[in-house]
Amino acid sequence: MQAGAVWVAVNCLGKGQVQVSAQPAVDITIPCDAASITPSLNEINVGKAQSWTVKFTASAPVVWAARVSQ
Repeated sequence: MQAGAVWVAVNCLGKGQVQVSAQPAVDITIPCDAASITPSLNEINVGKAQSWTVKFTASAPVVWAARVSQ
């Protein structure tokens, strides 16, 4: 990723949560609702250009969609 802002958008549905791990620096927990889609938009400030790994993990029965953009 280049230096600057990186946006992580997640929509989820179902009782539980989505874990977002953006390494080397950030872990985010997003709670999800069973009755409606839960939107989340998170900004990560990248200090210098470097390789990152973004991993998404959800507890059952959560369904989710994500987008990472810079």
